[in-house]
Amino acid sequence: MAKQLTLDEMLDCLVSINHPTARTCQAIVEAIGTVMAETIAAALGVSAGPATFEGAAFAGTCAPFRPAFPGQPCPTLLAHYDPDEWPNNDPSAAPGEITVPMGKYTVETTFRRPFYRHRVYEAQTPEDACRRALADHDWEGENPDYETEDTPYITGIWPGEDTAYKTPPLPITSDFNDPIQRKARHLIEAYIASEQPQGATWSVATAMANPTG
Repeated sequence: MAKQLTLDEMLDCLVSINHPTARTCQAIVEAIGTVMAETIAAALGVSAGPATFEGAAFAGTCAPFRPAFPGQPCPTLLAHYDPDEWPNNDPSAAPGEITVPMGKYTVETTFRRPFYRHRVYEAQTPEDACRRALADHDWEGENPDYETEDTPYITGIWPGEDTAYKTPPLPITSDFNDPIQRKARHLIEAYIASEQPQGATWSVATAMANPTG
């Protein structure tokens, strides 16, 4: 029998061996998760944050779901997932705007720096040498690549000072997401739109405006 790996487990493998495609694959998986989370949130009338990959040993790829207003009860469909987590779960509270403290915010900014290594491989062809290098999981003596430019992006924002992962995070607009994830998301939305009946349009924005459409 073959060993079956989930998407998160395969992504975990790529990250663990520092494979050059790991970041791109992670961005694509997170983009798919974010589109799914926003679509579900729009259908259920709740709020959702972007999906992030936390490693297969932890939560894997997951997205946070929250009330759209204080006191909103958790939808039945979501109730049995992570059952103890649903802020402001007080049905008697009156719906209203979520107030966000003004002033200080704790922002998590991520900058991925690639690493490289120089190692000699015996091989019959250059292609065989490249395959051996990619299959080599020993990264001892790796060097950070300071010359390769990368764009920092926002991976979390919380109201208040020193509140990271201590309070519910605030939504992050797509303008501040990982550039690779933004590109992947555009491709995913374009594909979903292409699968719609002729004359129909689809996007997360239209789905949120018309959940039953």
